[in-house]
Amino acid sequence: MDFNDYLDSSDELSRIESVYGSVAEYNRVLYEENLTHFERSEEEIAQADNELAIYNAKIKYLDGTPSEFASKLSSEWVSLKPQEKDFNTSSEYINAGYEYSKDKTVNCIDAISKYYNVEYSDKADTFYSPGVKRFGINVEYIDSGAIKHKFIGGLDYEMFKNVFRDLYYLNLSPTMSLEYEPGKTTIFI
Repeated sequence: MDFNDYLDSSDELSRIESVYGSVAEYNRVLYEENLTHFERSEEEIAQADNELAIYNAKIKYLDGTPSEFASKLSSEWVSLKPQEKDFNTSSEYINAGYEYSKDKTVNCIDAISKYYNVEYSDKADTFYSPGVKRFGINVEYIDSGAIKHKFIGGLDYEMFKNVFRDLYYLNLSPTMSLEYEPGKTTIFI
């Protein structure tokens, strides 16, 4: 630091003390300004509430009775869910939960695909380009810390409703896509 830098920093300190009274007050103001940066405005909150209401309305529209097959599959996986009391440490329980979630997702996608006679893929274009006036479904899962996907595409509306409804019932959090024109796909999260 040369003498001019020292003078500049000294001037800045003097300015801070004259405006804020102390460096501590200056730091407090900066901290609070950063907090307000992350607070959502009323419009943002209203928009998020509206988007959630639209999403719930879409789910309700797709909602219906899941297939009997999905109900049985759900019961099987509920009985296999790890219980904390069966593990010595919380980290063992957490790791078992990750493994359970991965195994459940992969197994259920495979089982539902076979039940409805549709194919799933690891290729993203299955979801992002499902075919004109066709639907795609994406389900994420974590495998060894990496986020992976299973995609189902090329579904007509009736098949899409059945598959999506069952995957949603199994708590796999599916997302959907619709290619409404060649190369123009809308993704609904």
